[in-house]
Amino acid sequence: MANVVVSSGVVSSGIVLTSGQHGTVLRGGVAEDFQVSGTVYQPSYVAVYVGGVASGTVVDAYATLTDRGMTANTVVNSSGVERMIGDAIASGTYVNSGGELLVGSGATAIGSVIENGAFDAVSGTASDTVIASGGTEYVESGGKTFGTSVGDSGLETVASGGAISGVMVASGGTALIGSGAVAVGGTVASGGFERVSAGASASDISVASGGILVLAPGATAQGIVSAAGAEVYSSSAVILTSGNEFSERDRRGGLGRCGDRQ
Repeated sequence: MANVVVSSGVVSSGIVLTSGQHGTVLRGGVAEDFQVSGTVYQPSYVAVYVGGVASGTVVDAYATLTDRGMTANTVVNSSGVERMIGDAIASGTYVNSGGELLVGSGATAIGSVIENGAFDAVSGTASDTVIASGGTEYVESGGKTFGTSVGDSGLETVASGGAISGVMVASGGTALIGSGAVAVGGTVASGGFERVSAGASASDISVASGGILVLAPGATAQGIVSAAGAEVYSSSAVILTSGNEFSERDRRGGLGRCGDRQ
């Protein structure tokens, strides 16, 4: 099949693109259930322009879905990529092992699922992401995530200038808040682990029994609530309550029981 252009007012369904073939969805065009794959030397792509819509696209190896418009229910398989640019919106993207979802500045991804061995990089906004067992999400400078769920062996890493809100770190999951990053709200469940690095800040984090929160020296935390049986390590961290540091004992100590002192 030759390259495909979906023009305004056209709905195109079930197109298969392979070995260097290209699909273009223009403003007002709708692409449904496209399947795109390539080779190392003949990659393929589908480009969705502003005002264009693609739903149910399957992105296989050596193929890219470039989204400047709207996409829904995309499946990204191993060595496939969905790249979001500008004000793009993607909902329900499912990324399998070896696939990538790249949420660029200004773009918004809603309800993505990042499976074992898959990767999600966010410099725009992502909400209600599920990082399944073995999946990875990297929040870059300027990136924001809301309501992320980190499953067993899942990892969310937040770089300087990134921010996360309402993350749920489940048993076996890990959240790493780097220097210059911000974490607001959220829960560390039993068996979950969250670390706040020096120069990072965390507020209103709840740590359930069996959960672990580590506040590195030089980190800042406020409103940390820990249940009985939770572990909140706060050696030399600055922990604020009503604008004041905790006692010198807590600043030195290995285990600060933050929930007792709100």
